[in-house]
Amino acid sequence: MKERMRHVIVPDVHEKVSRFESILAHYDTDETHFVVLGDYFDSFTHDISDVRRLCQWLNEAATHPAKYTLLFGNHDIQYLVSRRHMCSGYQSDTAATLAMMLSVETRRAFRYHYWVGADILCSHAGLSRHWVNDAFGVGDAPAAPSVPEIRSWLDHCAEQFLHSPNSGKLVRGVAPEMLFTSVGHARGGRSSAIGGLTWCDWNYEFVPVEGLRQIVGHTSDRRPRSMPGDNWCIDTDLNHVVIVDADGTIRCEDSIR
Repeated sequence: MKERMRHVIVPDVHEKVSRFESILAHYDTDETHFVVLGDYFDSFTHDISDVRRLCQWLNEAATHPAKYTLLFGNHDIQYLVSRRHMCSGYQSDTAATLAMMLSVETRRAFRYHYWVGADILCSHAGLSRHWVNDAFGVGDAPAAPSVPEIRSWLDHCAEQFLHSPNSGKLVRGVAPEMLFTSVGHARGGRSSAIGGLTWCDWNYEFVPVEGLRQIVGHTSDRRPRSMPGDNWCIDTDLNHVVIVDADGTIRCEDSIR
């Protein structure tokens, strides 16, 4: 991937295929890399034809990793990884369609997080400081790891979880399964107070991590929201995207109308 590439971060799709495709076409250039924050499926206006179109697009996008990064959302995990935590909107015909249409290569293309440059972390719901404190804190002393240390730890957790999701092995005292897929109290979970990278609630659970700039979806609202440190939540029914310019500048803007 070109180092000076512009990144366009696209939030939760939820089967709004026509709008999603319009956004991709509008922002596409030879110097653009798209990061899609997940939740491709499940909609209250569910139409199985939209699921099929999304599967076709995902199969094609997975063959172009230099152009597209596909992240897991919590709604995708229940179809592609585990049904341990079920989401509202689950559809049995969606599960059957994905099982039939998504290639093995496409399933392997999904990731739990993506780095833009050295310090911009993209994930479906965000890395709350709670997890960093668990991994790097000592007793009651506040955790103060460097960004490279956090990055190395998170990447290691992701590699282990992708290849051995049921291993139960801890990485710096944190179970990768919990880090990525646990449901926090704000979303009805019991195993962890704070949600993992696919479940963290922006309003009640997300606490910025010093030194990291984060771009997430998952917690819906009419307008994008930000927190100090250039942290953004952009789940606004595909009405906004984030642009990360080649120099690392973050811009949130209205998507096409």
